[in-house]
Amino acid sequence: MRHVRLWGLLAAPLGVLFLSMAALTHASPAKQAGVTLPANQCSAATYKSVEPGEIILGQSADVTMVFTQTCVAKRAPIDIVILADESNSMTRAEDRGGRLPTPGATLDPRVTPPIERTPEPSATPGSGNPGGGGPGVGRDNTEPPGCIETPPGGGGIRPTLEPKATPTEKLPPPPLVNDGAPLQDPFPTRTTEPKPQPGIPVPTREPGGSDLTDPEPAGSEDLLREVSIFIRDFVKDPVISGDIESGVLRLGLAAFGSRGRTILTLHDGELGKKVGSSGNRLKGEGLSRIDLGLRAAETELNKRPRSAEGEPVRRKVILILSDGGFCSRDLNRAKVGRDIEVVTVFIGRGGWKRRLDQLATDGRYKFTQRELKQLIGLYQSTLAVTIPTNMDQLLIRDTLAPEMALVDGSPSPALSVRKDPHMEWWGVHPMLPLTTTDWHWAHSVISPATGIDVTDLVTVSERMTLTYTVRPLEAGTLPISQDAWAAWHESSGIDGNMLFPSAYVDVLAPTATPTNTPTNTPTSTSTPTSTPTNTPTPEARYFPIALNRWPEPLPTATPDPCPPELQRVDIALVVDASTSMSGTAGGTQTKLQAAIVAAKTMAGLLQLRSDGTSDQATVIAFSRTATVLAELTGDRPTIDAALDRLPTLQGTGTHIDEALQAALDELNSPRRRPGSTRSLVLVTDGVNNGDRARVVALAAQLRAADVAVFTVGLGADVDTVLLREIATTPANFRQAPTTDDLELIYREIAALIPCPRDRP
Repeated sequence: MRHVRLWGLLAAPLGVLFLSMAALTHASPAKQAGVTLPANQCSAATYKSVEPGEIILGQSADVTMVFTQTCVAKRAPIDIVILADESNSMTRAEDRGGRLPTPGATLDPRVTPPIERTPEPSATPGSGNPGGGGPGVGRDNTEPPGCIETPPGGGGIRPTLEPKATPTEKLPPPPLVNDGAPLQDPFPTRTTEPKPQPGIPVPTREPGGSDLTDPEPAGSEDLLREVSIFIRDFVKDPVISGDIESGVLRLGLAAFGSRGRTILTLHDGELGKKVGSSGNRLKGEGLSRIDLGLRAAETELNKRPRSAEGEPVRRKVILILSDGGFCSRDLNRAKVGRDIEVVTVFIGRGGWKRRLDQLATDGRYKFTQRELKQLIGLYQSTLAVTIPTNMDQLLIRDTLAPEMALVDGSPSPALSVRKDPHMEWWGVHPMLPLTTTDWHWAHSVISPATGIDVTDLVTVSERMTLTYTVRPLEAGTLPISQDAWAAWHESSGIDGNMLFPSAYVDVLAPTATPTNTPTNTPTSTSTPTSTPTNTPTPEARYFPIALNRWPEPLPTATPDPCPPELQRVDIALVVDASTSMSGTAGGTQTKLQAAIVAAKTMAGLLQLRSDGTSDQATVIAFSRTATVLAELTGDRPTIDAALDRLPTLQGTGTHIDEALQAALDELNSPRRRPGSTRSLVLVTDGVNNGDRARVVALAAQLRAADVAVFTVGLGADVDTVLLREIATTPANFRQAPTTDDLELIYREIAALIPCPRDRP
């Protein structure tokens, strides 16, 4: 049986401090200078044991070290500006004039009469304009309502009501203004206003490709409302909202009528989510100047954020929502940079979809308002691409304690370098050549100047088992190593490191053989009767960590009511997998990585056997919902594999009620063994987003079912009141200020799990 001493746990914080300082000396200059670096994409877990745990001085013990790693694909950052058509054609006619005109009614010359949309005619072969704005932009024989036919060599323009041509004057280009201000045509040609004449209305002219302020007719449907609904549903989609929350996606909103304008600048987080509720800011007036709208969106995409230094290049996308009623002249001028992709969504029931589709960068980038699901699919598969991450280089080092001697030839796989008391295994990714690298020497405690040759390199895999044999040099409870840790380099350019837990062995001094010597036969004397004293019965505790206390308890007349052979536990390891767990809490790991390591440490304290005769554990992840990653099992590889899957299941929300329900169901399942202690350990870094009353009710059910519940709050942003209420007793709540404290707290909890009440 493996032994873990309490004094060893008390010494662990000092060891962590020492190793942290040692790791800092090998850190890059950026880390030493306090520069914030991106989070690791690879999470690792370590395990170390010694068998047998008790030997006689002169015997040897076998040491096993296990290193597991999981790398998640990194989402490439992306910026999307939603460009909404807010022109007059997107409004409903009765909204503009109060009601639709009746046949034969006298029309007010100041009000544009509604014109029914006509089906878009087929383009004449050969009528495409190679010099147009988007890919394949061309000119149709028939223009949308409000445009006139284009003479050869020109684009469609809006009709003028003037009886004669008037002189023109060149105006200086206005400045480009964003953040809600209009973005005007930088090269306008404005016609001088004619003098008023009785009975003839004087039109107001606009620069660029159109001549009247509002000649574009309204339609029979409120398309602005459809645009607003589409924007809301797009932002509310779990994939989109999750990426906005995590910072992968920044979202902005722009619009165009007679001018282009930016309504909301690019943001992630809560500011980015505000785009979903900003559809009511669309005006519903003016012309469909798609060229100016694209210019406004492009200007916003090309802004360089203040925090852009050192960040990866963000993908740029414009998502156009429109009915496509563009004049050919405006369409031909609609251009964006080659680094910007355009996706189109047709809003309406007919009309000019083909014109809008011409702006799409790719044939797969064209959608209608009913194809939101397909648009989200394109986002996941093509736009928001994932970049795989590998652990390219790995170095595992073990520095033996002075009381230990390595048995020559015992390390497996063979050591890469050795200089007593240091042992190192150097590894590389299987896709890379098995050669030494400068990175390994930079992270080694052995200098290349010593002339030591690198003999063997190992291939990095998801699970690596390293073994060696030691022979203790003295008696006592001895640590195997001074320290042991792993360092690695990821393909993303980030370095990571992880400590191995300490392992101890009990070394007994050999007993001398007594020499037979004659003794006098004593005469019998009366033996006084001793006065009985009340000996307190020790509290029954479960884990092996509680069976060897330091100093050793004095023997009592009362036997331990919870002998090891009768101890069995069914434990639920419940881990918060919300996106906030990707952050740090003042430690050297992300919160999720620390939770995985701590859970594996606790699993290592169990007496696990795959034959079902000993302890069992279940692994449950939760965010908005709860997922049972591993049902109750005594198979250690299954438990480790389930914990390694946690980074792939991160989502938004912290619904503790769902987590408790899943744990209660599994602990009550047929897989639970009669006579075993049922326990639950829950770790979270946030505040419950679920039903608080349900959380309290489920905690009461667990308490009534004799399930020992322990809760751990990771970091400062936790609801300590609720976590204490969930725990079986307030003393069963622990708070880990940093991620480095979490493993020690899990070890402490292991010593507090009680024996089953229904034991023999």
